Amino acid sequence: MNRTNIPKTDSIQELAHFWDTYDLTDFEDDLEEVDEPVFELGSQLVVPLEYRELEALNALAQSRGISPENLIRERLSNVLIKYDSTKGVNHCRRGGYRIMSYSSFTLEEVLIAFQLEIVESVDIFSNIEPIAPSAELATALEKKVPVAAAINTEKARSELIVANVLFELLEQFDRRISLFSGIDFNVDPESGLTGVCDFLISLSPMQSLLRAPVIVLVEAKKEDPAPGLGQCVAEMIAAQHFNKEKGNDIPCVYGAATTGTEWKFLKLKEKRLHLDMTVYSIERCDKILGILASMVEQKA
Repeated sequence: MNRTNIPKTDSIQELAHFWDTYDLTDFEDDLEEVDEPVFELGSQLVVPLEYRELEALNALAQSRGISPENLIRERLSNVLIKYDSTKGVNHCRRGGYRIMSYSSFTLEEVLIAFQLEIVESVDIFSNIEPIAPSAELATALEKKVPVAAAINTEKARSELIVANVLFELLEQFDRRISLFSGIDFNVDPESGLTGVCDFLISLSPMQSLLRAPVIVLVEAKKEDPAPGLGQCVAEMIAAQHFNKEKGNDIPCVYGAATTGTEWKFLKLKEKRLHLDMTVYSIERCDKILGILASMVEQKA
C-alpha cells in the first residue's frame, strides 16, 4: 500500500485539509521537535466598521460560504492585483498578493494574471446540432425551473436545473464520461487555482475518482451568468494544468457560466479564450445539450 506523505507546503489551507483527513499519530516516525515557530502571523490592521457595515459584511460572506476575514482578504487582493497590473507587476504568480481561490477572479483579473487573449464572438456554437432532451428531463425541468426561480439561490438553481441537465448529458454518453459536483479541485494554490468547482466533467468514465482529462467546467450563479465567467475561466486554466500534469493533455477545455435558466459558453485553446456572447435560454434545452455534447466530443 502506498504511504501518504505530509505535504511540503506553507499553505494553511492545504495543511488544514490534509490534517482534517489524517491523524497526527499516523506520522509519528516523521515528526521532529523544533525550537523556532514554523508559521508567523503577518502584520494585522484593525479597521473600525459601523454596525450596518458589519452586518452587510457578515451577510455577504455567509452567502459566499466563506468567513468575513477571507472575504475582506479576497477583495483586497483583487484591488492590489488591479493596482499592480497598471505597473506591469504580476503578484498573482509571484506569491505576493495571492488570490485564495477560483471565486476570487473576475474576468479582467484572470485575463491579466494568466496573460490570455480573448476573442468575443456571437453564435460560436450556432452550427451545432441540437439534441432533444429525454421525456424525463423535459418533465423535470417543467416542474423544477419555476421552483428554482422562485427560491432564487445558487444552490436551488444548481440542484434543480443545472444538475438535471448535466445528468442528462451523462446519460446521453451512456456514462462513458464522469460528472462531479462540488468537488475540491486544488491544482496550483500559489497561482490561485484552488477551490471548489460547482460541476466538472471528465472524459474518464471513472466516477469514484477524478481522472484526466477534464473537459468541461460549469459554474452556477444566482441571477446573472456574467459574474461567474472569471471563476469559470480560472477553473478551465486549472483543468489545462491538471491534464498536462497527468500526461493527458487535450487541445481545448470548455466552460459554461449559468443561472440554470441562462447559459453562456466558453472555449479555451492554449492562451486564447473564446467567449460566446450569445445567451442560451433553458427553453432551448436541446441546443444547450447539443453544445455540451459537442464539447465532450471535442468538436465545438
